[in-house]
Amino acid sequence: MTLGLFHYQLLSGILEQIHYIYDETELSNTVLEELSKALNTEGGTIFKLEDKNIIPVASYGTDIKELKKINFEYGRGVVGWVAQYVQPVKVNDPKTDTRFMGKADTTTGFKTKSIIATPILSKGKIIGIIEFLNKKESSFTVADLELISMIGRELGIAFENVKLIKG
Repeated sequence: MTLGLFHYQLLSGILEQIHYIYDETELSNTVLEELSKALNTEGGTIFKLEDKNIIPVASYGTDIKELKKINFEYGRGVVGWVAQYVQPVKVNDPKTDTRFMGKADTTTGFKTKSIIATPILSKGKIIGIIEFLNKKESSFTVADLELISMIGRELGIAFENVKLIKG
C-alpha cells in the first residue's frame, strides 16, 4: 500500500510546521498531537536514545511523568526492538507478539491494542523512536507506518536543527 492523498496532505502540513519550531519539547508535542489526531489514535510517545538508554521525552494520551518511571530497555519490548534493529514495526495484536512487554500498560493503566513505531533518524543514525497506540475504529495500515517513517526521518533533521540553533 502506498501513501494516499490524506497521508501526503498530513505529511505536508506537519513538515510545514516542524522546521520552524526551535524547542525540542514543543516540537515533540506538536508532532505527537497532530499525528495522533489525524491518525485517530489514543496516544503516542517520542523517545530519545542516549547510549542505549530509551527515554520518553513527550507523550500524547498518557502522562509523561508516568512513562518516565518505566525503564524502557534496549532490545526489549516493541520500542526496544525498534531501537536495536532500526526498523519500523506494526503490531496489530500485542498480546500475541513476543516483542510486547506490557510494562507501560501496567504502570499507566493504559490498554495497548495496536502499535506502530519507527526510528527517528539523523544522518542515518537512530536518535529516537516515535510510537502511536490504538488506532480508533480501524487498524493501522502500511501507509500509516510509511507516513510515520517519513516523519521520523524529518523529525531527526528537526532535532538536529534545534541543537544547532541552541548550540
